[in-house]
Amino acid sequence: MTDAVPLRPGEVVQYSYLWAYEELAGHVDGRKDRPCAVMIVQATEHIVAVCPITHTPPKDGLGVPVPPRTLARLGLDDAAPCWIITTELNQFIWPGPDLRKTPAGRPSYGLLPRAVFEQVRSQLLANHARGLTVVHRADEY
Repeated sequence: MTDAVPLRPGEVVQYSYLWAYEELAGHVDGRKDRPCAVMIVQATEHIVAVCPITHTPPKDGLGVPVPPRTLARLGLDDAAPCWIITTELNQFIWPGPDLRKTPAGRPSYGLLPRAVFEQVRSQLLANHARGLTVVHRADEY
């Protein structure tokens, strides 16, 4: 675990994300640490939900591309396109043992632009109606 940043929706953190398919296969830990966007914050209970950021284009088209300028500003790999996946979330108690420092040693990459955050939020709400997958990190409750 790392020193936690003040928690804000839109914050991009480094997190050991557990994909839904990994959980179905019986895994309890993510295979690798990756940038994730904080999307939901229940401050009174310190419960957080994050969306993964990946270079792999979403197979179903349900993801928000991260603009190259945003990738550069956040210090993420801006040499290849990235997407924020909106079909699944990890939910955990903040800060949780799977939160990591960024490769630069910071607690956070920074904030998403409001327009990108709103696109992700809008897709999450639409996907919730279709059956959004939420991986509850049970070891963190």
